Amino acid sequence: MSIIAKVLTAIKDYRQQHEALPSSQLRRLGLIYSSYRLLVNMFYLMLAYATVSTDNTSLLPSLLQQTALILYLLLS
Repeated sequence: MSIIAKVLTAIKDYRQQHEALPSSQLRRLGLIYSSYRLLVNMFYLMLAYATVSTDNTSLLPSLLQQTALILYLLLS
């Protein structure tokens, strides 16, 4: 057998094993990932408003930036 055929056979055998994670582990991984996304978004939101408070100008982030960050926060 050629190397390509061996690789394809190995991939096919691996896919047929059906070794999926249990649902409790999948839920825990999903919760960890969602928490991570939420924390990153909150960091970006705080960063946007922290840069505004440190500048001499009192301009808030643009409406587009605020909308994008808030929508991302809600979707997270």
